[in-house]
Amino acid sequence: MFNCFQWIIACCVAGVLCFSCGTTGPTVIGERNRIYENITSEYFLVADAYLENKNYQKAVEFYTKASVNKNLTDLAEYKIAYTYALWEKWDEAATGYKKLLDKEPDNFSLRSSLAYVYARQGYGDLAAQEYEVLLRDYEWDQSVLENYIVVLNSLEHYELAEEKLSLLEEFFPESNKIESFRESIDKGLEAQQQVAEEKDGTESESPNDGENNTSDTDKNSDTDKADHQDGN
Repeated sequence: MFNCFQWIIACCVAGVLCFSCGTTGPTVIGERNRIYENITSEYFLVADAYLENKNYQKAVEFYTKASVNKNLTDLAEYKIAYTYALWEKWDEAATGYKKLLDKEPDNFSLRSSLAYVYARQGYGDLAAQEYEVLLRDYEWDQSVLENYIVVLNSLEHYELAEEKLSLLEEFFPESNKIESFRESIDKGLEAQQQVAEEKDGTESESPNDGENNTSDTDKNSDTDKADHQDGN
């Protein structure tokens, strides 16, 4: 027996086959284009069904088929990049989002998605740069600020993270991430301070160690001279 998902796919494919069969006979002017539009639209619906059921490989396959329709190209390419991101294929997702940004460089959704992908790729500096620009242009967006703090923490830029956390507390006090951010930032700052103190302590001890070594050398030299004189 078909489950609900299989039934949806079967209906969509059946629709595609029916439209395809219609192309074999004579068509009136514009009929072939209409059939072509319907076929690619059905491909898009099939891709959506696969995406909803987390069959990312098939979703990409059918979005790609749908993308040949100029009316669906941009939307299908966005869905392909989005699917790759859900699939955690970060390089492919980044390529897709960059391609779309070439067409719409000021698109907030695309820019924030690319910043997130950068972070997941391990390109923290690139992600931080993108989030800084996004925060400047879209300071009203809570998700941008929260994601930026996450990236800053991963880069151990705790002082800047603390600064952004203050903004989050001021403008989005209802955020459920404030407490965890505060805890991680405080721990990070404390660890950095401890490392700095240990480093300062080591550097301050170095000159004394040198003086002690010199003093010990002088004492040994004096002892050698005394022994030499006694021998004479």
